Amino acid sequence: MKLFTRNEYLAYVLPDDWPRDRLVVDPALEHTRASRESVLRFLADDKSRRKTFGDHLDRGYVGQFLHYGDQWVNYVWMSTPDTPPPLHVPRHFGGLSAFWLFYGHTRANCRGQKLHEIALRHLCCDVREANDKANVIADCEADNIPTRKILLRMGFVEKGIIGTMGVPRLRLLRGGWHRDLGHPPMAQLVTKPDM
Repeated sequence: MKLFTRNEYLAYVLPDDWPRDRLVVDPALEHTRASRESVLRFLADDKSRRKTFGDHLDRGYVGQFLHYGDQWVNYVWMSTPDTPPPLHVPRHFGGLSAFWLFYGHTRANCRGQKLHEIALRHLCCDVREANDKANVIADCEADNIPTRKILLRMGFVEKGIIGTMGVPRLRLLRGGWHRDLGHPPMAQLVTKPDM
């Protein structure tokens, strides 16, 4: 594992006039807010994720599981204006007073069912129902085509590129947000597996 990293993330913002739509496709699909209990419930056999999610909870991040019974199918996390920003961006980004969506994943055998979009929409609706002008940000790597498509389909607007360098695990990051830079075309990239 490389200690020092240099990364670029494509930034997206949710417009103020975003129409709230929770996108319910399966009434059996449940949403559960991440807590110590739910992390243990869904990740009893996954020590690494339990540790990561415990750290997220310690930082005050908001997490959500989508699941069928005791089987998680998707999770996603969000920082809030009252928490530090996600670990992969510089600390001074915390001054943006934003809800920042990050660290989402769909179980491999459940991809292609719009689960990641459902999870993101659910969190965005929660935020905007509490404050219809809340600043909501998402980012992803350029080659994460499924997430890019989801964010655009949801109505997020491309908002430049975030460049970072440093040691994310130690929160030693420098970087900036170049809001006027365009995103690379998706057709020219090798894609990651569908979300």
